[in-house]
Amino acid sequence: MHRLLSILRVLAYSHLIITASAVLMTLHAMCTFGGGSFDSDLLIFVGASTLFVYGLHALVKKDPENPSEKSEWTKRNSASIKWLTGASGVLSIASLPMASVEPIILLPVAGLTIAYLTAIRPGYARPGAIGRYKSLLLAVAWTMATALLPSRLPPDVWSPSFPLFVLQRFLLVYAVCLLFDHRDRDSDASAGMRTLPVRLSPTAFKLHLFAVVSAYTVAAVFEALSHRSGGPWLVSVATGVILASVIPRALREKGGLFHYTVLDGLMALPSLPWLLRGC
Repeated sequence: MHRLLSILRVLAYSHLIITASAVLMTLHAMCTFGGGSFDSDLLIFVGASTLFVYGLHALVKKDPENPSEKSEWTKRNSASIKWLTGASGVLSIASLPMASVEPIILLPVAGLTIAYLTAIRPGYARPGAIGRYKSLLLAVAWTMATALLPSRLPPDVWSPSFPLFVLQRFLLVYAVCLLFDHRDRDSDASAGMRTLPVRLSPTAFKLHLFAVVSAYTVAAVFEALSHRSGGPWLVSVATGVILASVIPRALREKGGLFHYTVLDGLMALPSLPWLLRGC
């Protein structure tokens, strides 16, 4: 068990789990709305970019007064994180020219990412400007990168299920981002980042969170009903139920493996059938 936990820490804290989630989510959109095309270069680009951004996030983020298990792990393994971040940055640049990427989607994602990384760096004067909408901006960036970027169908031939797919992707990522913000509410408040958990009362935040998860589950139900082969799509519905069941623990956790394994993994759970069955 101790060895298994050690392996999970390496995978989670080096951002390999969240990177795998991003690749799976992109594959899901590619197989479903990609016009029958499979773009391995795009998957490499999304994976490398995700690993680079989260590695950079870990390196530039200011350490909290009470360091978490992850921040302590990152400090001990900073050399490895720097190596992974540098290598993934080079790979993302190298794979970009070969990937089929629409600039109209990529540029806003890059802009949101740069704004977020700028706001969390030590010494930034106005973190509240980004912090107020941090979860929302991150969810929009993730949705554009993993749902809109891999889609190849022009808007005039979108199926009715595509807007539902985009909506449930956004709501799922947004719910997970809210849970991470709740975990970081004390450090965010001390840094001047007035995220939703900082601004709202505990009851109001929980109501907002459960409204988002409920909306995701309803959207997943309608999405499943819009497909004749509903089996794989029912996994999205199950994801909403699982997410609702783990919320109480996520609200209690102050750090550690739970957020970086269970919550990051849940984002990719609806996409798992497309890994098993292929495009």
